[in-house]
Amino acid sequence: HERHLSKGERGVIPLVAQDARAAKIAFGYIKDYLTHSPLLASLVEDVLASEITLTNGLSIVCFPCTQRSLRGWSIPAAVMDELAFFRLEGSADSDVEIQTSIRRGTLNFPSPRLVKISTPYMKSGVLYDDFKKAFGQDNPDLLVWRASSLLMNPSLRAERLEREQRLDPARFAREYHAEFAEDLEAF
Repeated sequence: HERHLSKGERGVIPLVAQDARAAKIAFGYIKDYLTHSPLLASLVEDVLASEITLTNGLSIVCFPCTQRSLRGWSIPAAVMDELAFFRLEGSADSDVEIQTSIRRGTLNFPSPRLVKISTPYMKSGVLYDDFKKAFGQDNPDLLVWRASSLLMNPSLRAERLEREQRLDPARFAREYHAEFAEDLEAF
């Protein structure tokens, strides 16, 4: 990435979530992973409350879920966490506009990465559009996978999940089996 930055410029890896508290949770995972990894810890130059400065000219930074906050940065990679719960199209800070701001910052990099992680919600928005375009299909621009909570987090107990399913089957399908809800259901 260094070749694609101007002299003195830092590349930024934005971490954007539906709100500041959620970004802090994801940031905590990244911080602990980097600082405790025998391979990666030497890359960590400084750790602040919402930013990790790396020795390779990159910074991992928590950003608010707004299109304006993401403008003007050089972005070789980015993470949009719980994307389905960003504001939806029609608002100034919609999921589409936030994604557009990030993509604009990736233009100088030949192989940028935009990682979108989310529990599904309604059948609308960026996450659902990506799902329709690329799930189960060859797509040169997108890799989409869907997995149950139990597969992604084997520490969950099947008995506990069965109880959740009995209490609310419709939401269980969305929250634990990664099924998109019908728009009226979500509303």
